[in-house]
Amino acid sequence: EAFHRLRRSDLRRSQAGRNARIEEELEKACKALLDELASWLCRPLTLLGANASAPGDRLKAGADAFVECCRKALPLIAAHFRAYLTDADIAFSLFAPLQARLIATWTRQVDGCAGVMTEAELVQLLERIFQDVATSPLTRAMEAVSSIRR
Repeated sequence: EAFHRLRRSDLRRSQAGRNARIEEELEKACKALLDELASWLCRPLTLLGANASAPGDRLKAGADAFVECCRKALPLIAAHFRAYLTDADIAFSLFAPLQARLIATWTRQVDGCAGVMTEAELVQLLERIFQDVATSPLTRAMEAVSSIRR
C-alpha cells in the first residue's frame, strides 16, 4: 500500500536514480572489459616495453606477434560485440575505444621503427577487421561466437 501512496514525481525520481546507477555500472564494466582485452592483445608489445633496449630483430618479432594476435583474436572479439550487441553501431561504440588503446600502445612501443607496419597501416588493418564483422550477417557473428570451445 505504501507503494501506491508514492507520488508520480517521486516514482520518476526513483527510477531515474536507479537508471543512472545501472548506467554507471555498465560503463565501469565496459571499461574494465576493454582494458582487459587491450592488455591481453598487447602482451607482445608490453613485453618489449619491459626491455627498452630490445634490438631491432626482437622489436620486429614482438611487433609481428602483436599484429598476428590482432589478426587472429580481433575477429572473434568483434564477433562477440556484434553477436551480443546486435546493432553494429552499438558494437562499434565498444570496438572504437579498444582500437584506440591498441593504436596508442603500438605508437608508444614500435611506430617508426624500421621493418614494421606504420600506425596508418595498423589503423587500416583494425578497421578492416571490424568492418568485415560489422557488415557480415548477424547470424555469421553468432555462429563464430557459438563455435568457440568453452
